[in-house]
Amino acid sequence: MSTKAKLYIVGDSFTQPPRKEDSYQPWFNRLATQMDLDVVNCSGMGTSQDFAVQQLSGLMHLMTKDDKILWLLTHAARFWFFDNRPRLTNANIINIDDEMTKDEELAVRHFMMQIQRPPLDLLWQDTRLGWLSAQAKQLGMQAPQILQGFPRVVPQDRKTFDIFFSHEKLDNLRISKGDLLNHVEAPEMKGFKMEEGYESKVWQGYDCRYNHLCKSNHDILLERMLTAFRKDQPVDLLTPGWVTDVIDEETIKDPDFINRELDPWSVQERLNNIEKMRTHTPWATKIGLAKKFLDSSKK
Repeated sequence: MSTKAKLYIVGDSFTQPPRKEDSYQPWFNRLATQMDLDVVNCSGMGTSQDFAVQQLSGLMHLMTKDDKILWLLTHAARFWFFDNRPRLTNANIINIDDEMTKDEELAVRHFMMQIQRPPLDLLWQDTRLGWLSAQAKQLGMQAPQILQGFPRVVPQDRKTFDIFFSHEKLDNLRISKGDLLNHVEAPEMKGFKMEEGYESKVWQGYDCRYNHLCKSNHDILLERMLTAFRKDQPVDLLTPGWVTDVIDEETIKDPDFINRELDPWSVQERLNNIEKMRTHTPWATKIGLAKKFLDSSKK
């Protein structure tokens, strides 16, 4: 059994481990190697913050002060509906209704449309981060790195929600400056503008990058995360230097670009399934949920 300290990683598809048969090493695997740590990665595609907290809480009794924590903080609105299906958390999963019974689908629909709301999501997020802060402080660990996958702030005026950001005052959490979606992932698309939703039009439901980032940006993120851990400071995603404006409908068909920047296996899987995805109406659209949130965002 290894006696090395460990890097514990929790999160969603941004930090999901690669397929066992894939030799490519994403940035977080190389991070552990360069820090001389064994990696324990409990991330899962589509999972929620609750799932991450459960993974961490189940591992806390094994952690020591020399271990380190990296939490890829997913969107606060994701909810772990069913215990045995932790990836079914949000309406953006195209075929989520195919994986639920009619009664389950009705329960999820009513929760999202009648109960779920931004203040509740943010309150729970604040509580989860406060819990992690207390656990890390009790163990005497280095401040956990909180790498934001999505922006934490909802579209409304931030001042309205300040009471749900008490975690920003905690002295032993290092919360990233910026988020991966808006400051790294999406700008990789050619001609990207935040309001256009151009990224989804190109991928059409099947992102072919490793963990939603081109390989060049894996390399850059690795260096920035190494700096963050070594200097015990938040990782900087805002400073320019990322590879941008490189992906469109043509480059994802270019063999050289695919081998250099994408996951070739995912590219082939996308080709095998693209026609089926094109004819599948997203569940959020079918039930009117997409329109509900679009209308509310305009208020």
